[in-house]
Amino acid sequence: ASLGVITYAMFTEHGRVGAISRKWRIAAGSVMLLAGVFVLLSGPSGLTGRQNIWPAFWDLWLTSPVLGVGTTGIATSGGLTQTFGHAHSMYLDLLTRNGIIAFSLVMAALALGIGIAFVAALRGQPGPLALLSAYLVTAITEPRNDWLHPGVLVLMAIICVLIAAAFLQGRRTSENPDRSLSTSLASPQ
Repeated sequence: ASLGVITYAMFTEHGRVGAISRKWRIAAGSVMLLAGVFVLLSGPSGLTGRQNIWPAFWDLWLTSPVLGVGTTGIATSGGLTQTFGHAHSMYLDLLTRNGIIAFSLVMAALALGIGIAFVAALRGQPGPLALLSAYLVTAITEPRNDWLHPGVLVLMAIICVLIAAAFLQGRRTSENPDRSLSTSLASPQ
């Protein structure tokens, strides 16, 4: 949540925060985000067992790196992977469960969405980037996403990208009205 709020503040053009130079907001936001990472990782809870879970899922992924082991492979794997049933990381779980091919496709789609949201943030609509940033960072340690049967989190990511794209399309249309319409109205027939 903090990441989303900080990202929004870094790119907003509204209110008192928007009146501050964007370069200063980005610098201050970056420092706050790095401090937050340090505090989270150096705290007493640390990675709360993930330092054991992640290597187990990594080793399981290595048994079938291209296509993954699937849900059945995790359920019958034994040890920590079978006990937890999920890697406690969207990225590692996707990699283990579905392999490098599916992982690459999902990451490419997310990168495209982040790119669209980033451009929208630069042009005055930081909301989608703020939500996507929070989602992607939270996904490092927890969210369950079944990309074959999308749920609420995947829907939220898609809606964020659609909002950003609609904003950019609206700006493009208002900045460069359709010349063919104005040309056809001006020319005698």
